[in-house]
Amino acid sequence: MEIGSVFSLLPKPPAKLFDLGCGTGWTSCFFAKNGYDVTGLDISKYLIEYAEKNKEKEGLENLKFIVSDYEQVTFENEFECAVFYDCLHHAEDPEAALTMVCKALKPGGVCITVEPGLGHSKDKSSAYAVENYDVSENDMHPAKVIKLAKKAGFKKFKTYPHAKHINSAIYKRPKDERF
Repeated sequence: MEIGSVFSLLPKPPAKLFDLGCGTGWTSCFFAKNGYDVTGLDISKYLIEYAEKNKEKEGLENLKFIVSDYEQVTFENEFECAVFYDCLHHAEDPEAALTMVCKALKPGGVCITVEPGLGHSKDKSSAYAVENYDVSENDMHPAKVIKLAKKAGFKKFKTYPHAKHINSAIYKRPKDERF
């Protein structure tokens, strides 16, 4: 549901898409297969090596990967759209990451963030990740993203419910019975 929602918010392909925190590249490959010219970025050289293998396996010519921290990339007016798919909450400086993306987007470009939201940093799995994988796990709820995005230079904002919230609203099940 989430990735389908992302596609519904993107400009139609072909468009240049910046996939931030792409990890092993599964989202980048998915975007590229659907006609986007994709640049995937991740801080982990190890994960980008896997992403390159996935790109080769799929035979995608419209996809490239770079190893970098969000704050160190210097694109300007290059992309029609950018996606932070479940990764902005790992940024050491999310405002700097959003500022970089704001500069990387062409006028009228779209930035989409899909984040776990309020309370994520206190979740048991987050504490485990911080302790074992040396990552940041921050709460990145819509109000915070909008506040940071305003400081970064974005002018318009829309929020949509996270797929997990749609599921619980539809089925009205107790928290411990949800999938």
